[in-house]
Amino acid sequence: MLEKKVLVDREDANCVERIGYELSARQSIIKDMLQENAGIHTETFDAYHKELVEYNTKFELAKREIEKKYVLPVTEGKRAEWTLDYSTAELTITIL
Repeated sequence: MLEKKVLVDREDANCVERIGYELSARQSIIKDMLQENAGIHTETFDAYHKELVEYNTKFELAKREIEKKYVLPVTEGKRAEWTLDYSTAELTITIL
C-alpha cells in the first residue's frame, strides 16, 4: 500500500462537505422520525425521504468529481481508497 496526500481546491472541498452535511441532516431526521414512531406514510416523511435521496445522489456525484479531478491522476487506474479532511482540504489517497 502506498499513501499519497493531495491538496484539494477549497471550493471543491467545501462543496462536498456542504452536500455531505445536508445528507447527514436528512438521515438524522428520518432516523429520529422512525425512533419516535412518527410513521412512514406521511407527507412529512415522504418529503424528507425525497430530499435524502436527492442529497445522496448529489453527494455521490460530488465524490465522483473529486475522484476524477484528484484521485485518478495520482492512482493511474490502480485501486485506491481515499478520505478528504474538510478542515484542511487535504485528500489522503491509499493505493491498494
